[in-house]
Order: sequence, then C-alpha cells, then structure tokens
Amino acid sequence: MKNLIMADLKVLGNRLWSVPLGVFVLTIISALFLKDYNDSIMFINTAIIPIIFVVLSYILMHYSENKRLHNEIGSLPCSSFSLVLEKYVTVLIFLGIGFITNTVYLISVGTFQKINYNDVTTVLIVNITVIITLSLLAIPLFFKSKSAKTAFFGTIIWIAGLATLFGTVLIKLPPFRDGIYKNIFIISALFIISVLAMIIIYFKDKGSGVTLEKVLILPVFSVLPVTLFALIPTIVDTINQSLLYNFMLPGFKRMYLNQESASDILASSYRISQLSDQMSYLLLNGISSIVLLGVLIFVWKRGNIKDMIRNAVLIFLPLFFLAIEISLLLSVYIVEIILSGNSPRIEIDGAWFIAHIIVFIPMLLVSFHYSKKFLTEGGK
Repeated sequence: MKNLIMADLKVLGNRLWSVPLGVFVLTIISALFLKDYNDSIMFINTAIIPIIFVVLSYILMHYSENKRLHNEIGSLPCSSFSLVLEKYVTVLIFLGIGFITNTVYLISVGTFQKINYNDVTTVLIVNITVIITLSLLAIPLFFKSKSAKTAFFGTIIWIAGLATLFGTVLIKLPPFRDGIYKNIFIISALFIISVLAMIIIYFKDKGSGVTLEKVLILPVFSVLPVTLFALIPTIVDTINQSLLYNFMLPGFKRMYLNQESASDILASSYRISQLSDQMSYLLLNGISSIVLLGVLIFVWKRGNIKDMIRNAVLIFLPLFFLAIEISLLLSVYIVEIILSGNSPRIEIDGAWFIAHIIVFIPMLLVSFHYSKKFLTEGGK
C-alpha cells in the first residue's frame, strides 16, 4: 500500500506544496485587509483545511477518473482491498497537509494578534470530523461513477439536501419544536414532484420497457428518507423526555427549559405541549414510512429493480446514520444528566462528539464495503 500512496503523491507532484502555499498566502493577505479582524481570522481559519483538502482530492480524482482507474487496477499487483484502503489513508494525508498549513497560518497571525485557541480547537475538530464523514460518502460515489465531477457535485447536492432537511424537519435541538407544518410541506412537495415525474416518465417511455413498478420507486426514494429521518429521532426524543420528566424533573427542566428553577406547573405545561407535537410527528412520519415501505416491498418483489434499490442505499444510508447520530446525541446527554444527578460533566458538544464516534465505525465499514464493491464493477 505504501507504493500506492507514493504513486498518488507523485501524481500530484508540485501541487502538494503549491496548493497549500497558495492558500496560505491568500489567507494571510485576507486576514490583513478584511475588517473585523478577530472574526476574519476565525472565518479564514475555518476555510483553510476544507479548501486544501477539496482541491487536492479533486485533482487526484480527476487523474484517476473513467477507465484510467481500472487500467491502474489491472496494472498493479495488489488487491482491491489495498486499493480502497489507500484512498482512505490519502484522506488523512490531505487532512495532515491542511492541518500543517492551518497551524502555520495561526502562528503567523498570532505574532500580531491574540487568538482564542479554545475556539480554534473547536473549529479544527468540527472541520476534520465533517470532512472525514463526507469522505465516507464521496469515496464510494467516486468508485461508482468513475467521475471526479459526479463525486464532487454529488456530495455537494447531498449536503444541500441535508441542509434543507435540517431547516425544515429538524428545527433545533432537542428536535421537533413547532416544525410540524414545515414537515408536512416538505413531504407534500417531494411527493407531488415525484408523482408528476413518475407520470411523465411512465407515459413518455412506456414503449421502451418502463413499467409501473419501476416508476413507483420515485416517490419512495424521494419521501421515505425524509420520513425516516424525522421518525427515528422523534421516537428517541419522546422516550428521553418521558424518562426525564418522570424520574428526574430537575434534569427535564435543565434540558428542555434551560432553567432548573422553573416551576413544576411550567414544566408540566411544556411537557403536554411537547407530547402533542411529538404525536403529530409520530403519526405523520410513522404512517408515511409504513405506506412507503409497503410500496418498496411490493416493487422489490414485482419489479426487476433490485440493483437500483441496492445502489440507492448508498445515498440513504448516510441519512439513516445521521438520524441515529442525532438520536444518540440526545440519549448520551440525557443519560449523563441522570447518572450525574443533574450535574453533567459534558455539554451538547461533547455528547455530539461521543455520538459521532459511535456511529462513525459502522459508517466507515459500510463506506469501505461499497467502495470495494463499486471498484470491481468495471469502467464506464
């Protein structure tokens, strides 16, 4: 695998140092001339690692895209396992280059400006965590498409869709406060658009082998991820609230009212309103998910589209893992409140990090499995 890594680094050549150097020069110039100096430093600090990582990764993917990737596979005496593992190791190398550049930048600006290194550390942890997580989607997507543009823009589109879900389905943490109407809107909009697309495709390509079973999958693929994404954390949040309210009322006030001194009457009123919202979410997303899963099972048995469904899982699984992560985040924090007697030693950020570590391992295994599977499927 060492030779594979060296081969990729050789492909990048001078860009291994010219890209970080160019980013460093631009960030220093920007830090000197932008207003609101402290905020500018933090904003630039947030962008350094992602920019270097994206540029180097895109150049490397562009070199290996299309049949060149499979020519490389055929000419190298190594297993597909080694080829895939090398790409994941390369991610860490690019992150290391970005980290070194970021460190030099902070040392440079730190000579003439005081820096809050607690904020810097938080930014670095979030940056690295997000980049590694997105890489778990981008790498198998690249092996599937054999295209740098598809992997790059596919990941961006997925992020945009995820941001839409967060903005409409998950309004804030704990989730599901006054967001039911937005949830209804996005489900309805996706369903109507997918049904219209289904009708158009069916009647336009009916003579070319397009069956009703094949186009029925469009509403399922469009709406089911959204309903499951909302349903799983709703169930967990409902259970967590019930546990705290019934067994540790001060912890309930701390978690959901942000004030331990709130009256029991206020806590009871809030709990009743939350139960109403949660039941609305459970009914809406639960019934929708059951119906769509039924359609999916019907299509799976009747339509010859099993490969299509298996490949679509690549897009849906990250969403599923994220729903599990949000659920774990709430659970970890609430368990900490209970075990510590309402004196938690970690806050939401710490709970998120623990939840992410738990979910990361199965995410990595699934990503690696699909990467290895797509690698051996042949060129475009």
